[in-house]
Order: sequence, then C-alpha cells, then structure tokens
Amino acid sequence: MNTNEFIRTDIETLRKVAAADGAATPHVYDELADDRLVQHAANAMREKLALARSRGRGGWWDNTDCTIEHLRSLLRDHVEKGDMRDVLNLAAMVYVREIADMRPNT
Repeated sequence: MNTNEFIRTDIETLRKVAAADGAATPHVYDELADDRLVQHAANAMREKLALARSRGRGGWWDNTDCTIEHLRSLLRDHVEKGDMRDVLNLAAMVYVREIADMRPNT
C-alpha cells in the first residue's frame, strides 16, 4: 500500500468510526484527526524531502546559500503547481528560517 492509499484508508476509517459513535463528542475525533493530519503530513514531507535530496537539492537551512525570499518565491510557485507536499515543505522551511534567523530580543 503506498502513502496515498494508506492516507485514504486511514481517514475513511476515522470517518466511519466517528459516524458510528453517537456517544462521543466531535472534539474527540477532531483531536484524533489533527494527530493523523500531522503524522500523514510529516511522512509525506519526509518522502518528498528524501526524493529532492536524491536529486541534489538541499541547503534551505543555510542563510548564506538560500534566502527566505527565495523560499517564499518557491512557495508561491509551488502553490500554483499544485504539489501540496512541496507546499508543506516550503512553508515549513520559511517558518523555521524566520524563527532561526530572528535576532533575539535583548
């Protein structure tokens, strides 16, 4: 079973269980769905990053090699292209770089 099939099966199962459980509050399934979202997104991101590294890409973390502005530009481009794994990774790169490159308040 590939990653996409696993995600479809997992979320379909979650939906069926939630629909059949009349006693539980929606919050219980919201929390479970959020946890699954993070797990599935992280796995998809890892797969896509590994593929990119195998093609010679990298360096997003190095502020002397890659600017945040470049990452933002790539993010906008990839939203249009429609591969959400790239969007997830690029958004995460921008997020981490913004924090990492911040000057501490002194």
